[in-house]
Amino acid sequence: MDTISRYDLLLALVPTLLLLGLLVGAASPLSLAHGAALGALPAAALVGYGMFVEAPVDSTGR
Repeated sequence: MDTISRYDLLLALVPTLLLLGLLVGAASPLSLAHGAALGALPAAALVGYGMFVEAPVDSTGR
């Protein structure tokens, strides 16, 4: 497997969005808690998407 899958990208984006929210909270008048919540909303949406909309399937046919 030499390609990056959709789920690899999802796993990389979740902490990226959380860190981005914390950076927004630190660099703006928002509190860190609000910034973390701001980053957690799209991160949670991506987790939900990966689990329920485009759920991984077993390709072996079992």
